[in-house]
Amino acid sequence: PPMENATLAKTFTALSEGLILQGHKDPAAEIKLVLNSLIQTAEPL
Repeated sequence: PPMENATLAKTFTALSEGLILQGHKDPAAEIKLVLNSLIQTAEPL
């Protein structure tokens, strides 16, 4: 089933914070890869 909105928001917040802490000034490219992967592997609605 799809992630709850709050869970999805927390996941991307943690991902963004983690990438920034690792020294990525703009984590958008990595976040886009993760988002595209989630979309491609998601179950149909």
